[in-house]
Amino acid sequence: MIGWDRCGDSDYVAVLNRHEIDVLNSYITGLAALLDRRADSYEPVTTVAGATVPMPVASSDDARIIRILQTELGEHEPEWVLTFGEERCFREVSAALRTMGSTLPTADGVVVLRSRHELAAWSCSIRCFLTTIVVVADQDGNVKGKPSAATIDWLHDLAEQIARVEAVATLSS
Repeated sequence: MIGWDRCGDSDYVAVLNRHEIDVLNSYITGLAALLDRRADSYEPVTTVAGATVPMPVASSDDARIIRILQTELGEHEPEWVLTFGEERCFREVSAALRTMGSTLPTADGVVVLRSRHELAAWSCSIRCFLTTIVVVADQDGNVKGKPSAATIDWLHDLAEQIARVEAVATLSS
């Protein structure tokens, strides 16, 4: 990947190769499937301010689910806060994944992010990818028998570049 750069007044661009696009698409698909399976377990069990709120029927023992909740809602939050916030959190992460996917080119090429919303979606998605990779990696850093260090380094680099772009976007508004 070539670094992010500003294009015009509000667009940000980067160039990805086919492999990078495929990796991101596979992470989007996998994480979305995980969240969809979890959402299928929700039932409208609680009413807040007159609205029925879907809640998980049972706590998850999937370390990826737990870690995403802790990362997005707060690592030291009690379980009831994570449970109550889960549906909203995963709805937001799913939306970020869909937004990220919609910005990926179908072939080698240029990614164009046209808004802070798209920048934030990329940031959220990459944060969740890293969270789940770290949770499933064995003590040697392998995921399903394959080394993950290069992918983790690449995603960290991508996240840092996006954070710098977000900072510039904030300063210029």
